[in-house]
Amino acid sequence: MRIFQSGTVCLAVTLAACTADAETNGEDEMSAEAGDADGADAGGAPELLMLDTDVADGAERVDGAAPAGGAAFDPECLIEEQRVAGIDLPATLGDFAGAFPEGTALSFHSLFMVDLSALCVRSDGEDAICAIAFAEDSYSAGAAVESVIVSSPVCNDASGVGPGTPVSTAVEAYGEPTFGFSWDNEGREYMSFADAPSNFLFRARSGTADAEAQSGGPNVPGGEHGGDYRGVEGDGSYFETSTAYPDAEIREVWISRPVG
Repeated sequence: MRIFQSGTVCLAVTLAACTADAETNGEDEMSAEAGDADGADAGGAPELLMLDTDVADGAERVDGAAPAGGAAFDPECLIEEQRVAGIDLPATLGDFAGAFPEGTALSFHSLFMVDLSALCVRSDGEDAICAIAFAEDSYSAGAAVESVIVSSPVCNDASGVGPGTPVSTAVEAYGEPTFGFSWDNEGREYMSFADAPSNFLFRARSGTADAEAQSGGPNVPGGEHGGDYRGVEGDGSYFETSTAYPDAEIREVWISRPVG
């Protein structure tokens, strides 16, 4: 498939006798606030993926099909080599729906991308995790799943890498990145890392790249991307770079089945 082409984030007190207690309370509150901001980093409970109860506009509604107590879905949303949020890479769209509690709202998009459909769960009005299949006019439980896309910033792998992670931080975990931009692949960019699982692909974004593209800047324009292609000599269709814009961050993690 062209889609998988890859070139290789106290109150103030006035009594002096209360000063020590006030300072201690202040430290405790600051620590609690830090934990609220990122519970996993502070050693507290990780943030949970809360799913929407409505489907996306224009999408076909599909209900979760797991019986009571039988859902695989884990709201801690850990990204692993062959699973995400406790859900093994599904063989079919029906398997994906069956990983969520009965009544969970899933959105089926018949045309999610060119030639592709998607069955997605949403959080805060945005797609969070999607199972991708070749284009179907309507939901079919038996449609084969090609890959899973993780888009929610709540989801991270054991290294803390996931949607919203700065590319510079991901480099510390996974090594040098490679960005590949292809006009033949609907003007999309995919990226990989030297030491990331071989069945992972990533998509990135950069506000700087977007601004330059819209103003006719020197980088390769088109769509959200994070690679800096200024000065890169491509073949007219495909461009590759290992240089990221300083503000580039991961926006999607694509997980497919390992080859072999």
